[in-house]
Amino acid sequence: MVNDMESIERKTKSLISKFCDSPGKRCKEKEIKSIVNAILEIEEVKLNQSTPIVRISEHYGLKVYKSNNLKSNVASKMSLNESEKVIIINKKETIYMKRYLIAIELGKYIFDFLSNEKYKSNEPYFHQLEYYENSSNNIEKRFATEILMPEISFLRQYLIAKESNSNVAFTYIYLSKFFEVPESLVRKKIRSFIIDKDI
Repeated sequence: MVNDMESIERKTKSLISKFCDSPGKRCKEKEIKSIVNAILEIEEVKLNQSTPIVRISEHYGLKVYKSNNLKSNVASKMSLNESEKVIIINKKETIYMKRYLIAIELGKYIFDFLSNEKYKSNEPYFHQLEYYENSSNNIEKRFATEILMPEISFLRQYLIAKESNSNVAFTYIYLSKFFEVPESLVRKKIRSFIIDKDI
């Protein structure tokens, strides 16, 4: 496992330059999966566990906090400056949604900040994720979905759920609890799997 922040950031930049057409913004689904798999391998995340997203964020130097003081339309925000890097999550959210928001902000850090040459200076960086943003296809959300529910692990757990109980509602609940993500995210992942893999 990598504990050195500079080392993991350097490896991540290398992965982005290897798999993406340009820094961050032009990664395709396959490339995002390759980057996620490499990060999970560096972090030694096993297939039989949920992704330790807070620990991974901390390895990038991002401290995670919860707050009741965010505006009602703000789900999370990230602030980076010379002295600290923080992600602040709306405390009112469920634990599963908090994990998803942390993963989105980590994706924003990796694909927008870390891989972008224009942020090399010590200028402060700020990102705010508002509820109901109309960007369901953005790279950060695809990254968050993939890092919280890696493809191989998801397929394995999906088949376990289907074999033990063919009830669709059971499958959604089982996968949501196993990966510690909102059920709505599981539904989207299953829909994409059915289309892509014909399962």
